[in-house]
Amino acid sequence: MKCVHCRTAKAKRYCPAKKDEICPRCCGEHRGIEINCPLDCEYFIEGQKNHQERIDKLRIQKEGIKTYVKRAELFNNNTEIFALVERYIATSFRSNRRIDNRDLQRGLEQGCKAIETEIKGVFYEYESENSYANEISTNIMAIMKECLKRYESKGFTLETGLEIMKEYQSELMFYIENEQGSQSYLKQITRSYPEDAENPDAGRPGTEGEGGLIIT
Repeated sequence: MKCVHCRTAKAKRYCPAKKDEICPRCCGEHRGIEINCPLDCEYFIEGQKNHQERIDKLRIQKEGIKTYVKRAELFNNNTEIFALVERYIATSFRSNRRIDNRDLQRGLEQGCKAIETEIKGVFYEYESENSYANEISTNIMAIMKECLKRYESKGFTLETGLEIMKEYQSELMFYIENEQGSQSYLKQITRSYPEDAENPDAGRPGTEGEGGLIIT
């Protein structure tokens, strides 16, 4: 039997999303992106688990356990903010598959500059020739300002937002330097939010909902 997705390779496992047989390569490459996997799919669960364990081990080897613990503490103290940013990234990638890691990197850089400037009391939105980066920067800044309204009473500040943005920059650079594929980081975040394929408003400023961040 041929794979239900590529129609060429031999199918070797059942895909509950496609309700048909699929080859291991298509299952691995397209799960959670082009294939909207159910959360209880054994291959989806095992694939995410194996990927995360490998990334965790590699980052600890390269950066040390202290950096990992500091990153985990930042997440645990700001779960709602991390969730909103990740949902926005996942939603953006689902709606525009042409975006790659470098576009996100540039957008995060511009966003960090804008926050740093605003902390100093100057309001300025940085732009570049990269229209994708400009859109990412504008929307992430909007998320941070929305979070400031929502969570300032809980201690959230623009300085905290800047720290979170820089953590995303660090994580993204790790993927760029160590993982194959120009969209590796975008795909991994998107796989954390498979429900976003049916919820286009998730992650946008002003919408409710939380999700989990995969700490790497």
